[in-house]
Amino acid sequence: MIGLISLKEFAKRLNVPVSTIRTWKQRGNIPSFLFKKVGGTIFVRENKISEWVDSDA
Repeated sequence: MIGLISLKEFAKRLNVPVSTIRTWKQRGNIPSFLFKKVGGTIFVRENKISEWVDSDA
């Protein structure tokens, strides 16, 4: 899929376990616009990562 990466790949880029990504997502530490659910699987919008990192949120 173009522009979408797995939670596993996202966690690898941040050097944290996937469980940490899931916890951050649940707590709202990572904004929902970063995620896309496709057929029951959650992916990360690759083009939104830098927007999140560069934001003050």
